[in-house]
Amino acid sequence: MYKHALIDALAAKTELTKTDAAKLLDALLETIVEQVAADEPVVLVGFGTFKSAYRPQSVGRNPGTGEPLTIKETSLPKFAPGSTFKGAVAEAFHKRQAEKAAAERAEAEKAAKPAKAKTTRAKKSDEAEVQPKKKK
Repeated sequence: MYKHALIDALAAKTELTKTDAAKLLDALLETIVEQVAADEPVVLVGFGTFKSAYRPQSVGRNPGTGEPLTIKETSLPKFAPGSTFKGAVAEAFHKRQAEKAAAERAEAEKAAKPAKAKTTRAKKSDEAEVQPKKKK
């Protein structure tokens, strides 16, 4: 889902105009960025936590030459999903898996229906070979 679709969904759920929904979303994102940049976590209980994470300086290698490189220390944004968010995603996943399995079972049952059995009779010449004549 892209930003414009998210704005449309917000407008529909909150009865705001699309312009007001866009302003709301922009203000929310701007506030989250400002707080995380100031090294303050943003905790949305059940949804998740936005925070900054420090990454110390390290030594890496240039994959082409193998030459050692110094990777500068930095701070990166991190998001940790909350239990409600994780539960909703897991539940949706299991529902899709169950629907997929049911569809596969239905397809397998449809393909496995026995075809009408054909009966064939043995030829008379075959019967003679199979059943030897009795001696008198």
